[in-house]
Amino acid sequence: KVNIVGELNNPGTFTIPSIATVFNALYAAGGPTTKGTFRNIQVYRSGKLVSELDIYQFLTKGQDGSNLGLEDNDVILVRPYEQRIEIQGAVRIPGYFEVKRGETLSDMLYYAGGFTESAFKDNVSVRRSTDIQKMVESISGSNYDKFEPRDGDVYLVGEIMDFYTNRVQVSGAVLRPG
Repeated sequence: KVNIVGELNNPGTFTIPSIATVFNALYAAGGPTTKGTFRNIQVYRSGKLVSELDIYQFLTKGQDGSNLGLEDNDVILVRPYEQRIEIQGAVRIPGYFEVKRGETLSDMLYYAGGFTESAFKDNVSVRRSTDIQKMVESISGSNYDKFEPRDGDVYLVGEIMDFYTNRVQVSGAVLRPG
């Protein structure tokens, strides 16, 4: 028996096979809610923290090294997320992403699947809240690996303009317009 508590779709006590892992148990509990962390899932055994799991590492890199085998009476705790941002626009996986300390905009763009083929990659806009008001910033491509996201940021990745640099268009009373 394993206790799975916190921000989960179906928390409770589950009887799972002896070879089950943390991922198996999280699946049985319906996974974290929209308020739950994906980046710091904790496993307690006999009241002591034995593992912390980052699901992003598994989902984006296939690394499951911290996917611990469970034992009887283990407790899996899913706390609320600490920091979350939103990425919109020309990325492959737009949506909400949880940020860990020390991560940069480059890391978040990686989790978002990178830019689409029509993305304007040289600049990303961010809407950010300060203590007093909201503000808009522009981040150049050379600073993506230095720029640290803050909780509540909304990033917008624009698209390249629909203009051609080497095109001439012929129209009117001609045999073949185009």
